[in-house]
Amino acid sequence: MVEQFVWGIECQTLIENHDQIKLLSNARNNLNTTLKDVEGMMSISVEAAEAHDSLSDDKELINTYERLTALDGKRRFALAAAGSHKEEVGRLREYFEDVDRTWETFETTLWGHISNFFKLAKESPQTLVRALRYSLI
Repeated sequence: MVEQFVWGIECQTLIENHDQIKLLSNARNNLNTTLKDVEGMMSISVEAAEAHDSLSDDKELINTYERLTALDGKRRFALAAAGSHKEEVGRLREYFEDVDRTWETFETTLWGHISNFFKLAKESPQTLVRALRYSLI
């Protein structure tokens, strides 16, 4: 009987505080979302460094491109979230400089390979065909 009485009081308290509980729940969800966003942004420099490191392996060019494209998506999201806060946008742009430098290195590497293939195609097309056939095996 005492247990039922206590349970009834607890239920009544929950009912009376429903609006506050709902606000607290929303605040908790917003905080969790914000923390995930911050974690994603904090990982950007690490991911940019990994993408830059992968440029040392020519076999990783496609993976590097995919990593950089994903980082660009994070950049767009972060800049959109900062919106009209000019100070924050400025800080975010500085934060993304690693990504820009890695893109530049990627593009230089990619154009270097294209230039080498073009030169090889002009000088020795047979060698290029053999190399492509070998890479398809």
